[in-house]
Amino acid sequence: MKRIIKTILTVPLLLIADTTEPFEPHFRPTIHITESINDVIIDGDISDSEWKEAAIATGFSEVHPGENTKPPVETIAKITHDRDNIYVAFIAKDDPALIRANLRNRDEIFQDDFVGITLDTYGDASQSFSMISNPFGIQGDFQTLSAGGEDINFDLQFESAGKITENGYEVEMAIPFSSLRFPKGDAQEWRISFFRTHPRSDVRRQISWVAVDRNNPCMLCQLGYLTGLSSIDAKRPIEWLPSMVASQTGALDSDHFVNKNPTGEISLGVRLPISSDATAELTINPDFSQVEADAEVIDVNNPFALSYPEKRPFFNEGSDLYSTGDKPWKPKIKVVYTRSINDPIAAGKFVGRSGNTKYGYIGAVDENTLLVLPFEEASGYASVGRSVSNIFRVKRSMENNSYFGATMTDRRFGNGGNTVISGDGLLRFGQNYAIDIQAIASYTLEPDDSAYVNGIDEELDNEWLTAEFDGERFIGRAFYGSFSREGRNWGFDIRYNEKTPTFRADNGFVSKNNSRGLHGNMYAAFYPQNRWIKQYHAVVGGENRWNFSGVQKGHGYFAMVNMSLAGQINLEMFGHGGWDRYGGVLFENIWNLESSISTHFSDKISFGAGTSYGRTIIRDSLKIGNGISAHLWSEFRPTSKLSFGTRLKYRRASHLTEDRDYYNGMIANVKLNYLWNKALSFRLITQYNGFYQTIDVQPLLSYQLSPFTIFYIGSAHGMIEDEYEDIPTQTSRQYFLKFQYLFKT
Repeated sequence: MKRIIKTILTVPLLLIADTTEPFEPHFRPTIHITESINDVIIDGDISDSEWKEAAIATGFSEVHPGENTKPPVETIAKITHDRDNIYVAFIAKDDPALIRANLRNRDEIFQDDFVGITLDTYGDASQSFSMISNPFGIQGDFQTLSAGGEDINFDLQFESAGKITENGYEVEMAIPFSSLRFPKGDAQEWRISFFRTHPRSDVRRQISWVAVDRNNPCMLCQLGYLTGLSSIDAKRPIEWLPSMVASQTGALDSDHFVNKNPTGEISLGVRLPISSDATAELTINPDFSQVEADAEVIDVNNPFALSYPEKRPFFNEGSDLYSTGDKPWKPKIKVVYTRSINDPIAAGKFVGRSGNTKYGYIGAVDENTLLVLPFEEASGYASVGRSVSNIFRVKRSMENNSYFGATMTDRRFGNGGNTVISGDGLLRFGQNYAIDIQAIASYTLEPDDSAYVNGIDEELDNEWLTAEFDGERFIGRAFYGSFSREGRNWGFDIRYNEKTPTFRADNGFVSKNNSRGLHGNMYAAFYPQNRWIKQYHAVVGGENRWNFSGVQKGHGYFAMVNMSLAGQINLEMFGHGGWDRYGGVLFENIWNLESSISTHFSDKISFGAGTSYGRTIIRDSLKIGNGISAHLWSEFRPTSKLSFGTRLKYRRASHLTEDRDYYNGMIANVKLNYLWNKALSFRLITQYNGFYQTIDVQPLLSYQLSPFTIFYIGSAHGMIEDEYEDIPTQTSRQYFLKFQYLFKT
């Protein structure tokens, strides 16, 4: 009787049990595209009539912090094409009250909700382009490189529109084939993925149509396949980019302010399509100024030159070709640093591809050239006037994200010059292991004019070579080699690098030479996925450094823990110790402890802070002091159009036993941004540098229709604090405007 009763009670439970099929993520899926017979209007309104021939992608996976799990929101992507464009539509379902969307400048939407598409048009995992849009149609883009890393300064032309609906938001995109580079031939097979970022107060989710194997470091190897693409117009128009710049400057002279006469310049750039995978570009008298100055860094107590990212449009296409895959944690040697081309009279370049081989050339006549001269314990500078640069690069992709390449650069100035020949390669094997090598030789002929480097008192070696430009000739070499493992749960990196005392790369960026270093580290990653901790990484490592005279210059060890917590909180703790030899003095017991925290828990407020404390070398006085630093940043968005951002950096070094400072100061930056619509915006930056008691104010009104069509008008005001005056004294002023328009024929 008990068994009968149990059976009667069990049957209904079985009938109402969840019979939903288990979630299955898509590993390397395929989507077949067809040509649309209807006109697609990019207005953010996805109608059935427009998209009825489109292929549909569903079954998206959460790839972070979840690991190919079913996401809490549904995403649908549609894709079709005509002869001129590839069209993409996204239906991102969600509670509209929770969506994060703001009117922002282009490429500043990465904390919003957004959707995007990734395309590898050659299908060899050597490079991909990603185009994204937030719910208001504000664009962003970046390229991913074969050796790893993302270049967010890359720009690509496409059209986008979006809107928030009662069920979430919708986005439409039109990507011109003329903006892309792809193989010759009628039938095309590309690699593809669709993705979505879903930031909320508790967690920031990454959602992808393509499932991701975290144990495979080659992300581009895991993209899906796009088939059926044919009958597209591979012809590309000639692109013309004229621009006009006008400005007036003034400066304080003795006790009165002097304004110079207004000046104006006209420049012209032209891009000539050679084929679907080759382009030539020429620019005459280019305006290489930037709309926004580089973020100021604290250079106190730092004897070496600083590098900055390339943001100028002329160097946009082909930037991946000249990258050797350098990452912040794997500092390879930059034999090509395009920002070393400072103020050219004319410049030209060529980028092409044949099969798996890319090739490129950059040439420029630079009017005002500033060279970075590397030495063992400091960087020097030489202003050499006019120079002529020629840069050649070839790079061949291989299976499994491997490559090898060669570079030659030559720079002539006065009666001297510098030539560099380099070979580099990355070989991946066993999925997780890689050997990365770079070997470089340089030949330098100094001009016979010591005025170029007045005030530098350095030696290139211990026998006869000096830093003065006195007509000497010398050969140098550099080498970088690493063996590494990258995996889901653990990995390591062992690397050796060296630069001889006579190594220079005048078209690259080398701030230090006469060095040899051996470095090693190991990491472990954990993914608890509990309520509070989403994942964390732990890294330990150490290094030894020598010069080419056999003197050990330093030894260090470090440990780091990085954690992703609930509330979109990122926490990092770092500590290192060791000893260093500088200026002939051995400094022992050097150590530093650092910590930082950041969060984007709210759509309205984001902030972060960090601090460090330890023992540091005071390089100008050859002492050890107590060093402390701190940084703080925040962003407040009271409306979808208005934002306030602050940045504060503080650094201090004090005597170990006495109550006095070696240096003490901060840099504070406040930025206000207001957008009336996608194109029209106003920005005001105010910055204070406490080390030099300077104040800079930069208002700017801009109208930007595309990455390359822009009008702006603004000014820059430099001031200095005066101890005898209540208000700062203005020392410089500039008014400027620029109009640049891209058109095609």
